[in-house]
Amino acid sequence: MANFNGSYEQVSSDGLAEYYKALGVPDSAMDMVVSMIPNLQIAVKDEVWKISFLNPIKDHILEFKLGEEFLEPQALTPQPWKARSELTGSTLTITASMEKGTSVRTFSLEGDNLVLNMSITDLDVSCSRKFKRT
Repeated sequence: MANFNGSYEQVSSDGLAEYYKALGVPDSAMDMVVSMIPNLQIAVKDEVWKISFLNPIKDHILEFKLGEEFLEPQALTPQPWKARSELTGSTLTITASMEKGTSVRTFSLEGDNLVLNMSITDLDVSCSRKFKRT
């Protein structure tokens, strides 16, 4: 298993505005949301994964075990997403059911570089964030 444990800083992103618009972020908040650059922390201990997106306004934290369904709280809706994760080599995939369809996020690790690809498959919209381990 690839060692995802660590802290990462974002070095670039692509397509965030279109992705967040599809999620329902209002135009009035879009500039603020897109300009937020999260610090990413990943910790795996005793088969429990904790992925923390640390943002100036609100942190987003996922905790789960591979292959088990978990609920992911959301900032834009009171309904959490029903999600499940799987690890294949050095790629962690989290698939979630949400009001707008299916969300697929892949965390691909190559050395000290991590690429997070996020998509809403039913709406054919996607974006990416690239991180470097600190």
